[in-house]
Amino acid sequence: MDLQGLRRRLESGKIALTDPGRPAPERPEQTPRWKARYPEPLTNEGFLGEVADEIEALNGRPTTSDLCWEAIRRYQREAVEANRLLVREAYLAIPPHRRVYVLGDMDRQDIPLRQLTTDISARRPRDHPA
Repeated sequence: MDLQGLRRRLESGKIALTDPGRPAPERPEQTPRWKARYPEPLTNEGFLGEVADEIEALNGRPTTSDLCWEAIRRYQREAVEANRLLVREAYLAIPPHRRVYVLGDMDRQDIPLRQLTTDISARRPRDHPA
């Protein structure tokens, strides 16, 4: 099966990312005082992106995370707007549920990238903790 075949099966419901017979977990009544940012939920598109990344990695080619790191290093060498936009494009190419892990920093997560890739006049996403 290729990626298009997987996409068709996901769209048709023949393959599901969650058990349709299992109820969604309930939120605890008491929440902690601290806030945490969890990864984006897994979607069909995100899953397809992750599968495509795995195929690239298995074939010795750069994944979306690798390409993002290349863009970050380019921006670090030359911090110009064109390179910042390349970082944004590379960051947004990473499957959404994997972005939080791209920097490998579990304390700051992907906050530095979210700050860098958000235009100064733009509002940050609602879940942005910074």
